[in-house]
Amino acid sequence: MAVRWEAFLTAVQDRGAYPEPYEAERASQVVLALLGAHVVGTVRAQLAAQLPARRRSLRFCSTRCNPLSR
Repeated sequence: MAVRWEAFLTAVQDRGAYPEPYEAERASQVVLALLGAHVVGTVRAQLAAQLPARRRSLRFCSTRCNPLSR
């Protein structure tokens, strides 16, 4: 079951001890992009299904992508 985007960010902010919500959002984008570059096929689809609806279509990075540069 997927979680809501706001709940997801709140959990990231709490666990990462980020003082601002935008920091939690940025951290989640980087981690998801890097993770997406390393998983494929059904595993990737299953992971994406667990993301909030807003991020299910997240464009995972290819091996040439640098999410830290955004």
